[in-house]
Amino acid sequence: MSKWLQFCWYRLRMATLRDIAVRASVSISTASRALSGHHHVQDETRKRIQTIARELGYVPNSMARGLRRNQTRTIGVLIPDMRNSSFSSESAVLLQRKFQELGYGTVLYVTGYDRETELRCIDRLRFQQVDGVLRVPTSAMSVDVLNAGPRSIPVLEFLRRSQAERYDGVLYDDEEGAYRVMEHLIHLGHRRIGVITGPPETSSTKRRLSGAERALVAAGLGPKALRVVHGEYSPAAGHRAFETLMAVEPPVTAVFATSAQFVLGVAMAAKEQNVLIPQRVSLAAFGDPEWGQLISPPLTTYTLPLPEMAMTAALLLTSRIEKGPPEDGRPVRIWISGDLVVRGSTAPPGGL
Repeated sequence: MSKWLQFCWYRLRMATLRDIAVRASVSISTASRALSGHHHVQDETRKRIQTIARELGYVPNSMARGLRRNQTRTIGVLIPDMRNSSFSSESAVLLQRKFQELGYGTVLYVTGYDRETELRCIDRLRFQQVDGVLRVPTSAMSVDVLNAGPRSIPVLEFLRRSQAERYDGVLYDDEEGAYRVMEHLIHLGHRRIGVITGPPETSSTKRRLSGAERALVAAGLGPKALRVVHGEYSPAAGHRAFETLMAVEPPVTAVFATSAQFVLGVAMAAKEQNVLIPQRVSLAAFGDPEWGQLISPPLTTYTLPLPEMAMTAALLLTSRIEKGPPEDGRPVRIWISGDLVVRGSTAPPGGL
């Protein structure tokens, strides 16, 4: 049989370790060690085996390994939004890439901040027998339903946490981020600062307000310096909140929008009211959307290392899947801080 016909044959029926071992005149165990990076293989032999594997189009059968372990090599990912949230959309792409690098596929569901939708998505993930679930919580709802049967499914909370105490988490430090933004605005001289934030019952909202209030206390300012408006995460809510803040007498001189969706609404409302940024109102945000540097003036933000967070989350969740829970049963929560990036949208009251 010609090499070309051999190549086509192997491609059609999927090459195996045995095929590689026969072509390389080595044992199957040697071929396996060479392809897995084991050090007890001579370099020349390793290179020859790797070359043959590439020629045959060999792909490690991770699904077969998963079946032997009663695994599907699949991760369920639950996020609240893709359309408006730069955090969620960018995180979803990064997570998919990191899980793929670790040999896992992903099933993505968008819950739309709706409890019933999230419950239906969780039921589907249980039916699909995913090996683990990564969830961006939007409520205090527990996902214990995933473990109602005999098969335990690890759950990891990402970006923010729920009130449940049993889950691992890779989380950004909302409180520290809000403190840093407020500290910056106070240092510029602002004494009437509006904060546009999410629903009051969520952990992220509570932590961000805690950070903002802590910055006021550190600066010797009272609670009257802070004006808070809650709303769902959307540009429309940001628009309404800005109108509310500007209608109060005297109006605020700075606005801290705790999400990119709010920023869009604030920018639209400011344009409609001919409110110049930062000459009349300074604007700072939590999170660093790609367009934040393109608008005029560029947006001051508290940025988060999302690639680092995605890799940490992928490693932690796959470790739980492959090695099981820790012996002491205590969840691991990793808090990751970001950086304040000062740009042109913030200035002292009354302009530069």
